[in-house]
Amino acid sequence: MKKGKVGEVYCIGGLTTGLSNIEVVKKIVKYLGKSEDYIIFIKDRPGHDLRYDIDWQKIQHELGYLPLADFDTYLQNTINWYLDNRDWWKRVKSGDYQNILPETIRKMTIIGTGLSGLVGSRLVELLSSRFEFIT
Repeated sequence: MKKGKVGEVYCIGGLTTGLSNIEVVKKIVKYLGKSEDYIIFIKDRPGHDLRYDIDWQKIQHELGYLPLADFDTYLQNTINWYLDNRDWWKRVKSGDYQNILPETIRKMTIIGTGLSGLVGSRLVELLSSRFEFIT
């Protein structure tokens, strides 16, 4: 960001008009070529949100932000990604990824500078059993 102010918070939103959750679900079902009968309604949980909507006028007015595409385009892109990457999300859903996580962590290397001080040396001490450090 070149125009943003240090310390400011900018909500980044899309071109929606406050779609409810059920409206989004209906769009997904329609895009997948399914009937709305495909939707299964469950009991609401306490504090259930009926929609998710943020006010992104600040970033629009102060920084001139506008999404590159509309909500439907981004939704279709997201659905297509999941359809094209079934192997990935099936592994995540099954929990298989948890079996490789410890091995992956053991192979990680952290390259750090300034680790010789009191805080840095304590950090190396705490994490050295799980990571290789290059200083």
